[in-house]
Amino acid sequence: MPIVRPWTLSVALALLAWVLPFQALSASIVVDARTGVVLASNEPTLRWPPASLTKLMTLYLTFAAIEDGSLKLDQILVVSAHAAGQLGSRLGLAAGDKITVQDAIFAVVTQSGNDAAMVLAEAVRGSESTFVEAMNVEAQALGLEQSYFVNPTGLPDARQSTSARDMALLAKALWKDYPMHYHFFGARSMRFAHRDLPTVNGFLFSYQGADGLKTGTTCDAGHNLVASASRDGFRLIGVVLGADDNGARIAGMGKLLNDGFRAAVSEHGIDLAALRSSSAEPRRSWMGAGSCLSGASSSPAPPSPPALPGWGLVLGAYAQDFRAQRHAELVKESLSLPSGIGQPKVIPLQDGKYYAALLIGLGEDRATAVCLTLRQSGSRCVKLNPSELNDADASWRK
Repeated sequence: MPIVRPWTLSVALALLAWVLPFQALSASIVVDARTGVVLASNEPTLRWPPASLTKLMTLYLTFAAIEDGSLKLDQILVVSAHAAGQLGSRLGLAAGDKITVQDAIFAVVTQSGNDAAMVLAEAVRGSESTFVEAMNVEAQALGLEQSYFVNPTGLPDARQSTSARDMALLAKALWKDYPMHYHFFGARSMRFAHRDLPTVNGFLFSYQGADGLKTGTTCDAGHNLVASASRDGFRLIGVVLGADDNGARIAGMGKLLNDGFRAAVSEHGIDLAALRSSSAEPRRSWMGAGSCLSGASSSPAPPSPPALPGWGLVLGAYAQDFRAQRHAELVKESLSLPSGIGQPKVIPLQDGKYYAALLIGLGEDRATAVCLTLRQSGSRCVKLNPSELNDADASWRK
C-alpha cells in the first residue's frame, strides 16, 4: 500500500478548506465600481445561464430609450398578448392592461416580472426579436464576451449565457451610464393595483449598504445574484452565480462583499474589462429550456451504463447534472490528482431527480486515502469497490 505522507494530506485539506465552502457558488467576482479593479474572483469567465439577470440588459436598453427621448417614464404602455403570456415570475398582467414605463421598470426589478420585461422590450424596439438583436449588439459594445441573449426575460434557453465578469461589467455600466435611473435597483417594494408588493431581492434587507441590483433563479442556473453596496466611500459590485439556494446566495454575496471592502483599500488587481477567459477553459453546458417551467423531471431515465473502471467515490447528489460534474471536478482539482487518476463522473440516480457526483478509476489504496482526506475536511465520501460501483441496484444509486 502506498504511503500517504502527512504533508500530502495537509496540502489536500488546505485546498479543500478553500474550495469546498464555495462549491455551491459556481462563479463569483467582486470589483470596485469606480475603478473596475477586480478585488476577488472565482471562475469569472465561466459561461453560465443568466436566468433573470438577463433583465439587467433589458433595463439598460430601456434606460437608453428614456434618455434618447423615445420612451418616457410616465408613458402608458398597452400589454400585448405575447407579453401577458410569458411564463415564470410575473406581475400578473393581462392582454390589454395598461402600465406606465416606470411601473414596468419597478415590476422588473422588484418582482422579476417576465410579463413586464416583455412589455418594455416591445415598447423599446417594437418586437421581441428586434429587441434581442439590440441586446446582443449592446453586449458586444460593452465587451460582454461570454454573454449571448435569446430573450429579454431570462427564461431558460440552452443558447443563453453570461459570466460573472460580464454581469459585473453590465452592472458597472448601469451605474456609470444611467446614474439618474440607478435608484430603481434599490427599491424595496412597489405599489401596483392598490397592493404593496415587496421585492424578491432579500439581499437588500440583509446587508448594510446594499443598494441594488437583481436576483435570478431557474433550475438550470441555480440562484444568481448581482449586488452593489457602498461603505466608507467605496462602492463595490459583486456577482454570485449558481448558489444552491437563496440562503447560500445571500451568505455567499455577503462574504464576497466583506472580503472586497477589506481589499478595496489597496485596490491591487487586474482591470475588469481586461479580464479574459483562458483558451484552455473547457466549455461548460447546462440543461435545455423548459426544465423549470414544465413541472416535469428534467432528468432522463438512467441508461444502462458501461462498466465503470476501478474503485469509485460518491461525493454527493445534485439536482442538475452540470453541478454534479462541477463538484467532482473541483474535488479532483483540490486534491491535485494526476490527470489519468480519478475521473469525474456523473450518474443519474434511480429516482430520476438527482445526479451522483463521483470520482472513478481509482485503485483501492488511493480511494481509501482520498476518502479519508475528504471526510476529515467534513465532506461527504462513500467508497465503492468495483462490484458496488457497477451494481445497478446498489443502495447509492437510489
